[in-house]
Amino acid sequence: MSLQELKKKETLEVDALKEKAVTIFLQSSFHKLSGTWSWDMESEAVFCSDVILSLPINFIGTKGIFHPDDVEAVKEKIAGGQSFLHHLEFRFITTYGQVQTLSGQDIAIEIADDDVSNCVQQLADLEARDRKEKGEHRHLQLLHEIYLQSERFFNGGIWYYNRATTQTWYSDYIFRLHGLPPQSLNAHLHTFNEFIHPEDRDLVVDYVEKAFQEASPLYFEYRIITANSEKYLAYKSQWFYSEKGEAILYGTLQDVTEQKSAEQETAAYKDLSHFQKQQLVFNEQHVSIGHWQIDLLTRKSVYSDNYYRIFGLKPGTASPHINSFINFIHPDDQELVAASHKKMIYEHAAPDLEFRVLRADGKTRYISQKAKLVMHNGNMIISGIIQDVTVQRLLEKKVGELNEQALVQRQQLMQVDEIGSTGSWFVDLQTGTTTWSDNFYKLLGYKTQLPELSQRTLLSMVHPQDVKKFKEAWNTVLEQKQEAIFQFRLLLRGAERHMKAVMRIHLVKDKEFFIGTLQDITLENVLQQQLASRMQLAESLTENILDRIIVTDVNNTVVLWNKACETAYGVKKEAAIGQNFFDLFPQRKTEEETQAIYQVLRGEKVVMEASRSHWGPGYYDVNMMPLYTADEVSGIMRIVHDVTKETELRIDLRGRLNFIEKLLESSVDRIVALDRNLNYQYWNSKAEEYYGIPKKKVIGKNVLEVFPQIRNDPSFTEFRRALTGETVHISANFEQGKYFETYLIPILSDKDETTGVLWIAHDLTKEMAMQEEQRKAQTLLEQEHQRLKEAQAIGRVGSFEWSVGSRVSYWSDELYRINGLSPQSEEITLEKVDRFVHPDDRALLDQVKKESMQKPGSYNHVHRIIRKDGEVRWVNHAWESLADEENRVQKVIGIVQDITEQKKAEDELKESQLFTEKVMDATPDFIFVFNLVTGKNEFVNQSAYKGDAVRY
Repeated sequence: MSLQELKKKETLEVDALKEKAVTIFLQSSFHKLSGTWSWDMESEAVFCSDVILSLPINFIGTKGIFHPDDVEAVKEKIAGGQSFLHHLEFRFITTYGQVQTLSGQDIAIEIADDDVSNCVQQLADLEARDRKEKGEHRHLQLLHEIYLQSERFFNGGIWYYNRATTQTWYSDYIFRLHGLPPQSLNAHLHTFNEFIHPEDRDLVVDYVEKAFQEASPLYFEYRIITANSEKYLAYKSQWFYSEKGEAILYGTLQDVTEQKSAEQETAAYKDLSHFQKQQLVFNEQHVSIGHWQIDLLTRKSVYSDNYYRIFGLKPGTASPHINSFINFIHPDDQELVAASHKKMIYEHAAPDLEFRVLRADGKTRYISQKAKLVMHNGNMIISGIIQDVTVQRLLEKKVGELNEQALVQRQQLMQVDEIGSTGSWFVDLQTGTTTWSDNFYKLLGYKTQLPELSQRTLLSMVHPQDVKKFKEAWNTVLEQKQEAIFQFRLLLRGAERHMKAVMRIHLVKDKEFFIGTLQDITLENVLQQQLASRMQLAESLTENILDRIIVTDVNNTVVLWNKACETAYGVKKEAAIGQNFFDLFPQRKTEEETQAIYQVLRGEKVVMEASRSHWGPGYYDVNMMPLYTADEVSGIMRIVHDVTKETELRIDLRGRLNFIEKLLESSVDRIVALDRNLNYQYWNSKAEEYYGIPKKKVIGKNVLEVFPQIRNDPSFTEFRRALTGETVHISANFEQGKYFETYLIPILSDKDETTGVLWIAHDLTKEMAMQEEQRKAQTLLEQEHQRLKEAQAIGRVGSFEWSVGSRVSYWSDELYRINGLSPQSEEITLEKVDRFVHPDDRALLDQVKKESMQKPGSYNHVHRIIRKDGEVRWVNHAWESLADEENRVQKVIGIVQDITEQKKAEDELKESQLFTEKVMDATPDFIFVFNLVTGKNEFVNQSAYKGDAVRY
C-alpha cells in the first residue's frame, strides 16, 4: 500500500462511508448535513464547530472550526428550523491551519442530540476507567516523565504508525521541533512534509516512500524550515510486529542542528588550520625563519622544513636530534651552541644567541636564535625559532662602513663644491641664523668670508630680470613647504653667470631648516648648446645609419625609433614613439629579454651576438646599453646590427672545418700537424694505425720525444726548410715494402708568418702499380686507336656521339674527312650536321631521327650528303639511341660510312643487268638459269614464258 493510499485511509473508518458527510456543532447542538458535498480534500467526512471542541471522540475525518466571517450566515440558515436546504456553502479552518471551502446541494438537516449524550457518557466511562486504573497509570506517568526528560536530553522525539489501523502518533517534542504547539495538527505520515526544506523535499519523500514499500529500516538527515529558523533533523525508522501481529513502523526525529554546526565549524577550523600551516610555511620561506621544539622529558625534537633549508639541507635529511646540526655550526661558534644545548637540557633555560653556519655550498650564514619554555599537556617544551640574519648583519657592517665613508664624503663634499662650482647655505627657521658654505663665497667671487652675506646681499647680485623669479621660489619653499628648482642669472663684477638653484625645507628632529644650493652652470649652458648641435648631428646619423636603433625609457616606452626600424618592421616613427616595447614586439616577452633589461638597468652592457631571434630573418648582433641621466640609468639603447652574412660565413666555415677534420680522419694519408717548435698538434687515425701510437700519447709532445732517431734522419732538415715558409716535397721512397711520398707544407698566420708545419705522407704503392698498368694500357690504347683510325680510313667509316641536350656532337677524324673537312678543324653543332644532309633527303632522315628519339633502339638510313667542296656523296647512316631506367633517350652513338663507290657500282650493275635482260628477252630462244643447290629457277626470259609458262 502506498503512502498516498494510506493518507486517504487515515480519514476513514474501517467501513468507510460511501458518500461524503458533514457534521457540525452549532449553538450547543450537533447537526448532520446529508447531501451532495464537494471540497478540495482527501477525507470523506468533515466535522466543524463554532467553538474549539475535541468531540466526537470516535470521529474519523477532517476537523476544524467555522471561518469567523461565515459563522453568522450558517447560524441563520440552520437555526431557522429548516430540515432541507437546496444549497449551502461556507468556509472552515482545519486543524492544519488551512482554509477550506465546503459546497453542498440538496442538503437534509438532522439534529443529532444523542451524539452529545453519547459523548458525555463516553467521558464518564473514561473517567471511571481512569479512576480504576489510576494506580497503574502512576507508573506510566513516571515513565512518561522520564521519556519527556529523555527527549529533552536526546533533543528529539518519537513517533509510530500502525499499518493495520493506519493510526499515526507523534510525541509533543516532534511538534516543538517544527515550532508548533503539541498535537496541533492531525497525525499522519505526511503531517510535517510541508516543513521540509524545498531542496530536500523530493528526495526525503522518495526515500520514505521506498523504505515504506520495502518495509525496510531507514536513516538519513535533512533540513526543515520553521517559522523562526532552519534546522537539521536526523530521521531513523524501524519495523516490528506487535503482540496482535500488527506491523508497526516507529522511529525518532532528532535535532542535529548543533551537531551539524559543530561539524561545519570543525571543517572550517581544519581548513583554517591548513591555511595557517601553509601561511606559516610561506612566512618561514620568505622571512628565512625556521621553527623547532624539544620535549625536555622525552628529548624528542621537531624541526620545520625551513629549519633544514637554512642549514643548506633538504628537509628530513638529518635526524631530528638536538645535536644533529652541530657539525654545520662554524667551528668558532660550536662551543657556544653546545653550551646553550646543555643549558636547555639541564637548567631548562632557553638563552637567546647568535651563531654562524657553514653550509654545504660553502656559504657562511649568520643565525639568530630565540626560544621560550612552555608547558603543553603537562610537558615542559622549549619552543624556538631561528632566523637567517645574514642580510641584517651584512647591512649593519655596511652601515658602519657607510658611517666611516660619510666622514670621508664630508671632506669630499667640500672638494665637490669646488670642482662642481656649487655653494650652499641653510637657515634655521626658528632662530633665523643663516650659514653659508665656504665655496658659496668663492662662487660669488669673494676670496674670504668677508663681507658678511645676507639674503639682501644675494638678491642685489641677481639679474634684474630674474629677481621676481628668485623671490617667488624662496617664498614658495617657505610658505608651501615645497621644493623649488629653477635657473637664474647673477651679475658678478659685470659678468653674467648662469646659476641653478635648489631650495627645500628639511626637517631634522622636528626642527625646520631652509637649505639652498647654487651651482654655476654657465659652462653647462655652453655645453648644452654644443650638445644640442651634436644631438642634431647624432639624430641625423641615427636616421641614416644602416643599423636599427631603438631607445626606451625605464618603463620600456619607446622614445626613439630610427628610419632603419621603420623599414625593417613596417611601423612608422609616429606610431612607435610612446608605445611599450613589448606591445611592438610581444614575441620578446621572454625570460632572456627580461633578464637582459634588468642587467642594463643595473648599468651593465648586454651583447647578444649572432642571435637568430624575433628581430627578423637572418642573424643579428643586439647591443643593449644603458643611458644615463644625472648618473642614473634613464633608458636603454638597443642597436640591432645585421650580421647575417658574417654569421652564415662563420657557420659555413665551421662546417668546412668539421668537414676538413672528417676528411683528414677519413684520409688514406698520414696527416700530422706540428707547431713552430715541432710539437704535435694533430695526429690522424692513419698515423695511429701506421705508427701504432694513439693520438693522446702524441699530442703536445715534441717530435724528438716520440721519435728520437729522426734527429739523424736526413729528412729532419727538411722540417727546418718548411718552417722558413717553403713547401717541401720529398719524392717517393721505398720503406717497409711500400712507396711513400712526403709533403711538408708551412701553416701561415694572417700576417703570413709560419706558425707550424702540415706533414702529409702519401702511400704511392697502389698508385705506382696503377701508373705502370696505366702506362701499359695507354700504350695498348694508342696502338688500338691508331689501328682504328687506319681501319676507318680504309673502310671510309667515321663514328659520332651525341648526348641529349648538348648542342655539340663528337665526330671522329674520318667523319670530318667524309664531310670534306680537316680532322677536328671546327666544332660540330647540330645545325652544322643538318647542313651537310642533301635537301631532298633531309625530311625522311628527320622523320627517322624523331622516331629514334621516341623509341630507343638501333636505326639505319641511307642518304646523300653535300660535302664542304660541293661534292655529293652517298652514306650509310647507322646509329643506336640509348635510354635510361625510365626509357628516356639520353645518348646517341653511331657510324657513318661513305658508300658512294658502292652506290655507283650498284647502279652500274643494275644497268648491266637491265641491258642483259632486255637482250635475253629479245632473243627467240628459251633461256633460263637454274640453281642446282636450291633447285629453283633464278631467271626465265620472255620467250620461255610464252612457250611453256606452266612448265617453267
